[in-house]
Amino acid sequence: MTHNEEQMLVRLEQMKRELNAPQQYSARLLEMQSQARSMKQWVRQNATP
Repeated sequence: MTHNEEQMLVRLEQMKRELNAPQQYSARLLEMQSQARSMKQWVRQNATP
């Protein structure tokens, strides 16, 4: 796993934790979902074999 991939996974975990805070949930849900989608796509495209 490359450093960039690691950074992205860490960020995804942070986003999941933030989503668990109810006051942030509705405000950031759509933005975070789309970020997570593009990160997963990026990781798939750039994954090391």
